[in-house]
Amino acid sequence: MKLFLLAAKFLLVLTPLLYFIRGIFNIPLLNNVKDLIIIGLGIFSFFISLKKGLITKSLTFIFFIYTLILINALLQLEDIFFFLVSMRELIIYPVFYILIGIVLKDHLDFNKYFFYGCILCLGLMYLFLVIYPSLSFGLTYRLKAFFDREHLPAIFSALAVIYTIYYAKNVFFKIFITLASLIIISLTGTRSVFLALIFVFVIYYIKFNFKSIITLTILFLLTLFIINKLFTRDIYYNLEARTDQYDLAKLSIEENLFTGIGIDKYGVLGDRKKVYHYRGLSTVTMDSSFIKYFVNIGVPLAFIYLVYLFYLIFNERYNEKQKNILVKRILIFAFLMGTVTGKFGAYPLNLVFFMNIFTFNKYQKEKFISDKHSI
Repeated sequence: MKLFLLAAKFLLVLTPLLYFIRGIFNIPLLNNVKDLIIIGLGIFSFFISLKKGLITKSLTFIFFIYTLILINALLQLEDIFFFLVSMRELIIYPVFYILIGIVLKDHLDFNKYFFYGCILCLGLMYLFLVIYPSLSFGLTYRLKAFFDREHLPAIFSALAVIYTIYYAKNVFFKIFITLASLIIISLTGTRSVFLALIFVFVIYYIKFNFKSIITLTILFLLTLFIINKLFTRDIYYNLEARTDQYDLAKLSIEENLFTGIGIDKYGVLGDRKKVYHYRGLSTVTMDSSFIKYFVNIGVPLAFIYLVYLFYLIFNERYNEKQKNILVKRILIFAFLMGTVTGKFGAYPLNLVFFMNIFTFNKYQKEKFISDKHSI
């Protein structure tokens, strides 16, 4: 168990350091270190969960959904490589993170350790920006730091704000981290992260009446104005750029409503890409994880899966009120990002979402299927 906890702490805290070293020395294999740790922790957690009887009825249900998704994918299998790539995002890592979370919860506060990781990542991004300013920005002049795309710096920065507000005791430290994070988000030009971050903080301080609706409307319009000034891109740029992609998704869903097209028909992994062509349109990805689920696995399965996750977010009971708010903010933020980016199934969103979704959920109060409670 000591080795398990040490590996978990390494994953939660030091993974950004692996990305930083990879960015400096151009060592792509460092990504495999993170993957090997996740796989090792996941397999160990699986056996511990069985031995201690930690598999609840709610976990059995989500695993049943994953089994249906797997069967559906196997029936439409064409490309084994991209099948495995998509399996990792859609099923393997979510299951591993769920199991890791329920095993870790009695041994350490994994959210606190990931908070340390976010602060480390924030510092490393500024260090990389100072040392390698020309390498810190992508082809569209948006900050990506030592990551491949601009979304990860923005997501880490937003999570740093959410965690700092809860864990940090010093007011000046909270202000410092918040300002530092907002600067990174602005340099990435990722408006969706900025809006989601505002939403998860505002939603708990409003009472839904006429006055609050007017206030929220004014705040929303003011936020749009600030974002339009803060971010250099046209505010409608993303919508225009993604029109063909969403038209392709719409046509694919209409033609494959119940089964989807399969999970291996398109994708990107490093330099390897697979293009999906349909009715004169093409794409290698979907800029919305949830739209991708509807396209890939069909409307019925995607609907059940996403509705169940949404249901779990708003049906948890925590022992501590503030912990309740922290975890809800994390879950809602990750879920919102899944609607507007394709990063819901990727690190770090999948880690913070799936390690929390069952760990603090009220269904952990259920009677375990097994009566065994010790290793």
